[in-house]
Amino acid sequence: MFRTAYKHLYDQLSPDHVLLLQTITAAKQSAVKSVKRGLSLSKPVVVIAVICLLLLATPVLAITIKAFYQLTINNVPSDTSSFTHISSATDEDNGIRLEVQSVYVADSVAQIVFSLQDLTGNRLDATSSISDYFLDWPVEYLSTCQLVDYDPIDKKATFLLTMSQWEQQKIADGEITLTIRQLLSQQTVYEHRPIDIVCSTLPLDSETQVVALSGFIGEEHKMQETVLLPGEPKAPLPVKNIEFTALGYIDGQLHLQTAVASNLANSNHGYVYFIDSAGNIINYNECYIFELTSGEAGIHKDYYEFVFDIEPEELDSYSLYGYFITTETIINGDWQVSFLLEDDD
Repeated sequence: MFRTAYKHLYDQLSPDHVLLLQTITAAKQSAVKSVKRGLSLSKPVVVIAVICLLLLATPVLAITIKAFYQLTINNVPSDTSSFTHISSATDEDNGIRLEVQSVYVADSVAQIVFSLQDLTGNRLDATSSISDYFLDWPVEYLSTCQLVDYDPIDKKATFLLTMSQWEQQKIADGEITLTIRQLLSQQTVYEHRPIDIVCSTLPLDSETQVVALSGFIGEEHKMQETVLLPGEPKAPLPVKNIEFTALGYIDGQLHLQTAVASNLANSNHGYVYFIDSAGNIINYNECYIFELTSGEAGIHKDYYEFVFDIEPEELDSYSLYGYFITTETIINGDWQVSFLLEDDD
């Protein structure tokens, strides 16, 4: 029974665009909060491919990339009964109970199953996610956390957290502390939404600027990049607080830019893609993430610029679509549990 139950957790692990953007958003939130609270840095954190400028600001959360997902999948135990049950690893705050249930350690990867249960209301649901968490661990690591089950009767959400030590260093036995400070729920997914923009008349020489990147998705590690100059919203999107601010060509590559108002407060995010005349999905090759503050009121926006390899003469045969997620409920608290990581090998 135990083996069957936990096999369900692993079947849901898959790298996708939304999870990468969710993780980026979580890291940005965590970094800003850590700076505001004046937390001291006990160790550096390696951030791969994204959050370049926040390396010194975030002591808590590292970003995953596709190679990490592959490493995670390759290290999933075939016999999940090898998980170690955890007892007395619980904490309660704001009417929600955190419980670490079991762990599995194999070489450089640790997998942690934990649950959050609402004891006073119905604030959690099948869309819940963790937006601000960190692991107190003395070695640099990469991590990701996914919802894998929700029980509406018990009002309990179960998560699988996977941690991989940097450069595949073997995990030594020791105590680790999981801290969670913010949860998101009542999230709405806007899937496969058409965007009414005519791309075939885009300028081949767009207005640009060079910006420092706060995040990046792609094969390289970049600190700054040439991006489109943001302008007035180009077309309405089917979500609130997300705007389409620029589109054009830079050095022969198609750039599409969206902006999220108050991203750190509402965790809204998403991405755009094309579909060709044969129904094939054309995803972006890179995504540049940067921040700008404008206007007398000092309005802060996070910009996401998606880069495609599509020739101008081919645009007539492509249609633009988007995938977006918005959040209605943000739950703040301070949950913290400590437990042992032990490699049984």
